Amino acid sequence: MTLLILELLVLALPVTVLDGIGLLFLSRPTGHPDYAPMLVGVLLASVALVGFWRLAFGFLLDGLTLRDAPRWARWCTGTGVLLCLGALLVAGVFNRLNALAFVGVLGLPVMVPLGHMLAVSRRVPTPPPLP
Repeated sequence: MTLLILELLVLALPVTVLDGIGLLFLSRPTGHPDYAPMLVGVLLASVALVGFWRLAFGFLLDGLTLRDAPRWARWCTGTGVLLCLGALLVAGVFNRLNALAFVGVLGLPVMVPLGHMLAVSRRVPTPPPLP
């Protein structure tokens, strides 16, 4: 549990702050061609981060399990996972990191605590030892 909290503080919290700063910078439209893809990416990342933080707090408060997590939080977090995988695909296929792919790649640090939460949540409890 200490490792998960450390991961949340070191990896997920800075990404969330960067997303908020990105929304502040994108609040004024510009004539740049990457403005619209970047805005869409940041909005999708915001939705994903809301779902992720709901899963993280629920995981810590519900006894280290994701079984009781609401469906909307799972869908929001799944959006972020698809954004990250799509970003890697775009960057790999076109050999170019465009604005939307850049936003998705920034979500990769959030995948580490999410993976640990999923691994711990799917863990099969061991039976008590025989007397």
